Amino acid sequence: MKFCGLAILLAICSLSLAGCSLLPAEETLPQAPVINAYQGEDFTLCYVQRGDLVQTESFNVSYSAVRVEKLSFPVSGILFKDVYVRVGDTVQAGQLLAELDQSNLSEQLRSLEDQAEQLRLSIQQTETSRDLALEEQRIRLSFIEDEEELENAATLEDIERPYAASLTELHDRLRIVNMQLDALEEQRAQRRLVAGIDGTVSYLRSLKDTDLSVEGEHILTISDSSSSMFLLKTEELELFEPGMELKVSMGQDEIPVAVVDPSTLEGVTPEEDTVYLLPTDAAALALEDGDRGTLSLELARQPDCLYINAKAVKSMGNEHFVYYQDENGLRSMKTVVTGFEADGYVQILEGLEQGEAVILR
Repeated sequence: MKFCGLAILLAICSLSLAGCSLLPAEETLPQAPVINAYQGEDFTLCYVQRGDLVQTESFNVSYSAVRVEKLSFPVSGILFKDVYVRVGDTVQAGQLLAELDQSNLSEQLRSLEDQAEQLRLSIQQTETSRDLALEEQRIRLSFIEDEEELENAATLEDIERPYAASLTELHDRLRIVNMQLDALEEQRAQRRLVAGIDGTVSYLRSLKDTDLSVEGEHILTISDSSSSMFLLKTEELELFEPGMELKVSMGQDEIPVAVVDPSTLEGVTPEEDTVYLLPTDAAALALEDGDRGTLSLELARQPDCLYINAKAVKSMGNEHFVYYQDENGLRSMKTVVTGFEADGYVQILEGLEQGEAVILR
């Protein structure tokens, strides 16, 4: 009986479990998110400062000679004869630097010079003969007492006339020869490059024996280093008045300079859009042509004012505002009134106090 009761109980349990497996599965709900306390955003801040707000403009300058002579031949198609200098050589005014072939000119010049010398001798001999003939005729006339004989005697004018005609012809021939000599001398001068100033050869074109001259082609340059100064290229020439004192920065050094009126520089042809800056300190003695520096020019100044980085100021229409981080660490907006701007900074007229932090980005 006990065994029978136990079997009935097991059967009932099995049916109960089978019935549960037929029910729909219970839906699984998502887990609730974990909410952490707000820590605020990360901002890059800048601070309101007080001081002089200065607007500047920077210019690149280079140190070089301003008394420069660039030489070229005025003729084309002639072989180069020789170049007598190299880059770095010191030369003096009047020194022959280079020349083209002149063999044919030299022969013509010698021939004409010989002709000129012969004509000058002929003129001298003719003048001597004339003077002797005139003197002899004076003496002869002085001994003639008969009036009829004196009247028929040759006058001094008669004696001089053939000599005058001969001298006229000789002078005309000499003038023509001299004109030919001048023309050849001009041609020879055109085939020579002669230094017009004292200085140093700073440029020399590479030449070959077979090269022919080209009219106006730059052959060499002479630079007078004693005339060196800083040159500034700009279209804003009105910013630089003669006599203005400035400073050129070269690494850690500052060289005092003064603006020079280029029209006062002897032997210098002023270049367009160029400011000439003459060093006024002994430190310039260590400078070399080609040295470079930077010049900062103050254009305007707003003294003792509040200012911040201009990137921190935003605009909407005619309104200006900045962002700042409030006590909750959130970005908030504040209206400001701005003024003078210079070199990436802007003056704050209203809305902020010195030392106040604003969001830069």
